[in-house]
Amino acid sequence: ITVAMIAGFGVNAVAGFGVGIRIEPLVLIPFYAMSAVASPFMGQNFAAGKLNRMLEARKVIAKFSIGYGLLLTTVLFFAAPYLARLFSDAAEIQDVAVTYLRIMAISYAGYGMVMSACAGFNGMGFPLPGVAISVCRAMLVFLPLALLFKSLLGLTGLFYAAAISNVLIGLAAYKWLGSYIRGHRQEEAQQQLY
Repeated sequence: ITVAMIAGFGVNAVAGFGVGIRIEPLVLIPFYAMSAVASPFMGQNFAAGKLNRMLEARKVIAKFSIGYGLLLTTVLFFAAPYLARLFSDAAEIQDVAVTYLRIMAISYAGYGMVMSACAGFNGMGFPLPGVAISVCRAMLVFLPLALLFKSLLGLTGLFYAAAISNVLIGLAAYKWLGSYIRGHRQEEAQQQLY
């Protein structure tokens, strides 16, 4: 759907977007690693009933996401033009790639939180919240924003819609994971009373 929307702005827009989404996974490797660790960590501690450790891990994940996200925002602001030139000599393609990377970098902290929260839910044996988070991010938040911002801001509006989706759903995922863990901690405390 996103590519179809971008295609309305021409082949250079699609090519520039293609460059951006090829660079993006490389800079997100630490987030992939963090989410890979979050799943077994949350699962093991959940099974052991160490829910306070899970809440502490959630805070550490959020701090890392924000810190690394800010670092990426700074680095990509300056490095994006150089990275885009590695993929294309066409100025229009480079411009789209640079715009994409600079806008999206602002939201990578939220995206890191989304990935880790989904992994945490999976590790605890509750995959449906992770599915709900992913569906909400793509369909319920991004799509309406994309349609609105595309009409207001053109191509860059689509990138802003994706960035806002990452931030909003990242915050929601952080809150939901915390409330899920605290809810199980209260259940455990009540069971001990009986």
